[in-house]
Order: sequence, then C-alpha cells, then structure tokens
Amino acid sequence: WFDGLTTITEAFRALVSEKFGVPREHIGVWGSGIDPARFDPERCPPAARPEDLQGRFVVFQHGEWSFNRGLLETVRALREPGLENAVLVLQGEGPARAKILRQARECGVEDRIRLWPPVAHAAIPAQIAACDCAAMGYPVDDYWNCNDPIKFVEALAMGKVVVCTPIAVVREAGPAARFLEVIPDNRPESIAAGIRNCMAAQDLDERGRAAIAFVRTHATWDAQADRLMAFVRARTIQTQAP
Repeated sequence: WFDGLTTITEAFRALVSEKFGVPREHIGVWGSGIDPARFDPERCPPAARPEDLQGRFVVFQHGEWSFNRGLLETVRALREPGLENAVLVLQGEGPARAKILRQARECGVEDRIRLWPPVAHAAIPAQIAACDCAAMGYPVDDYWNCNDPIKFVEALAMGKVVVCTPIAVVREAGPAARFLEVIPDNRPESIAAGIRNCMAAQDLDERGRAAIAFVRTHATWDAQADRLMAFVRARTIQTQAP
C-alpha cells in the first residue's frame, strides 16, 4: 500500500521487486555518501605513520571487526608470496578481535597486523590518507549486495584504490573503473592478488584522482539527496495523476 519505497542498492531494489511484486518504478535507490568538505585530500593531510610502518605498503580497512567482512581472509592473504612488505591496519573493534589475532599467529603474520582502536569519525580521513590502498574483501552474497558500505566511498573520496569483490555497489560503480582493483571472490589468494597488483602499480596516485572525481560526482550526500528527491517528485506526480 506504499506509494513508494527506497533501497540502498540497485540489487536490493531488484530483490524487493521480485520478492514482493513491487513495480520497480515504485522503488527508488539512494546510497551512502560523503561530505566533500571533510573527505578532501587537499584539506586533510595524512596522519603520521608510526615508525614501524615507514617503508611498508599499508593496506587499510576500518569499521566493525565482524566475521562476515572478509577480515580473516585478508589476514590469511598476507602469507601469500609477494606480500612480505605489506602491513594490514584494521581500525575499529568487534567480536572477531580474538579470532583475527589467532589467525595472524597461525599464519605467521602477526608482525604485519595492526589493530587500532576506533577514532572519532572526523579523524578517519587522515587515517585513510596515510595508507597505500584500502581492502574490502566482503563476501559476494545477498547481505553485501543489499548494502552500500560507507567505508567504500570514504576510501575513494580520499583518493585510494580499493581492493574489492564484485558486490552490488562495485558493479554499479563499474567493475572496470581504474580506481578499483576488483577481485573475483574473497578467497585469501584472490585478495593477495589484488594487493600485489596495487603494490606493483606505478599509477596509484592517478587512479586515486579518478576515485575522487567519481565520488564528487556520484556519492556526495548532496548527490544522494538529489537522487532521493527526484524519486519523491516522480512518485508524487504519478500518484496524483488523474
């Protein structure tokens, strides 16, 4: 009986339409966004790297340490050949902490894992700016296809290439986009291959500038508000038509 409803990804829209018989034109899509005044590499200098990270390739992921974000798979990826100089920085907190530490010990990479506590949201841009790339090895399933991780657009907004699986928001951004290092799945060897590609790339800064341009056009909160209001206006006109 709703005149309209919204979802956060096109894949979620398709799922709702198919499962509940809602016409697709009655479902709007608006997703996560960033404030370009805060997430701006020109205004936000990188946080100082600790001495033990100097000269290392830093892979960053922030957010909750849960069991369904590919964190354990990313830890295991560090034991793959070619990643000896890579360090994984996880910033956040969550129930997977003990398993992350145990996994790191079992894989012999505990010296290349850093677990940093949560910080205020205002401090996140500087933390992202200090890394070399971001990793988001999420499983490709209904949960993540119906999700638009704000961490994804935050990393892009700070000019970082993201190693990511082809979840819905990645497909919608364009899996061939230069600012993405899309891997087929979140197996450790796939994540490792994506990180190795970033480590070998000579154009990370250029690809990062493409990421910033994409976010400024498609994923600011103003852009998302425009998408929402365009949908509301369209539905209002359709429901009021004689």
